[in-house]
Amino acid sequence: NRTVNVSPVAHSDGIYVNGAAATFVNATVAYNYDVGIRYGSGTIAMTNAIVWGHTAADVTNFPAVGGILQNVSYSLLSGPAEMNGTNGCIVGDPLFANATTNDYTLQKASPCVNSGFTIPGLEWAVDLAGNPRVNRQLVDMGAYEKQLPPLGTLVTVR
Repeated sequence: NRTVNVSPVAHSDGIYVNGAAATFVNATVAYNYDVGIRYGSGTIAMTNAIVWGHTAADVTNFPAVGGILQNVSYSLLSGPAEMNGTNGCIVGDPLFANATTNDYTLQKASPCVNSGFTIPGLEWAVDLAGNPRVNRQLVDMGAYEKQLPPLGTLVTVR
């Protein structure tokens, strides 16, 4: 629930699932050299995940029907295009704060902010930085929750 996976080693996948049950919740898998998540066999599911920026592909061999990845919801990927808007998923740039310095927190304008699914029973959870997982009553996609001021807060800019 609180992981970021990055592996720039040549010809390496971020995660390889083969013969196991793997569930990714509020995870970020970014900028691995080859494939972000490679599926071989077993069961796999993703909710509130960001899988982005891989050399070969973000995900490969996932169970799919007509381009729709099965058991994937409220997550951001670079494709397939059919996933955009399906089961709460987004196809596009997550707008990390600064990936070149391994800062995978989200910019305020990120499409992942407040776009996740608040899983019942996890309202008390924290993100990878130890911040409350739910901010403004909605959860973000990925391992980090953007900490925005409460709605109705007056912010003075000078």
